[in-house]
Amino acid sequence: MGKQLLVKRILEGIPSYVKPISYLMDTLDLGRESAYRRLRGEIPFTFEEVSKLSVDLDFSVDEIINEGKTSRTHIDFLLNHPEPDVSFSQMFRKYIHIVSHVSENEEAEMFASLNRLPLYMISTNDILFKFHYVNYRYRLLGNDALTAGSFLDVNLPSDVISIRDKFLEQMQRINEFRFIVSRSLFLNICREVQYFYNRKFISDEELEILQNTLHNLVETMRETVRTGRNDLFNTQHIFYLSYMDISANSSCVMTKNDIVSQFWIYGAHFIEVRNSEVCYMYKEWFEYLKKYSVMISISNEMYQIKFFDLQHRYIDNIVKDFSYFE
Repeated sequence: MGKQLLVKRILEGIPSYVKPISYLMDTLDLGRESAYRRLRGEIPFTFEEVSKLSVDLDFSVDEIINEGKTSRTHIDFLLNHPEPDVSFSQMFRKYIHIVSHVSENEEAEMFASLNRLPLYMISTNDILFKFHYVNYRYRLLGNDALTAGSFLDVNLPSDVISIRDKFLEQMQRINEFRFIVSRSLFLNICREVQYFYNRKFISDEELEILQNTLHNLVETMRETVRTGRNDLFNTQHIFYLSYMDISANSSCVMTKNDIVSQFWIYGAHFIEVRNSEVCYMYKEWFEYLKKYSVMISISNEMYQIKFFDLQHRYIDNIVKDFSYFE
């Protein structure tokens, strides 16, 4: 491992009001002399220690290991979820860290392949954000997450609202968004709403509110596709409609000098990769997928009409068997 780079990342991550030696002693259960010798490079940090520090200080193990160039890569993925609200906030902090990391000195661009609504679109709306929060807690807690009685009775913690707002603020620093979307982009969230409706956690009145909210989001997206710009973020948005199935959401944020990718399995958190070779492999795959897609931003109005009509159809038929409408 790159000792100097590792020490640099550790010192950068420790808050200014905390003494590095004290931090290492408390976090890694080390004696004072052992902590000193690690910072001086006389004793190497173990891989377990580096892993623990990377999670706590939010730096990339991959970056440290690959300073010397290796044929392997490492991923960042949270295995053990803390209390759901803490975990939920951690997820947003990672997004904020990613965007701020790549856009400190220059404008960034994001490209993504989507089979479901991305978090940044959901986060722009209070109702959909609350639904995402409920769904997230349900994945981790099961029925214990549904104690509020009904959907609108759920109260969002103030720190969750605050971290969402910071996330949206950071997203405005991205200059260009390029998306390849599945024709069934809204289908998954419609199925999720249907599930909670069938569980009686969403009432008829709440269902109508969610449907209207989703319809409005479709129309907002339609306007973004028509003009090629998103008014909320004041950034360029380019959409492609894929002929091929997209198995899971994945994205990449990059500048001229940096690149980081995220991959979602259908779970609470995403897998983060900072290895540039892996990220550029994903970028090549994204460009390949474009060959099986049609650009619908500021063009191909008939494709736009069919795509958005289908999304409205999913929403209108949210209480029916979706197999008849795919």
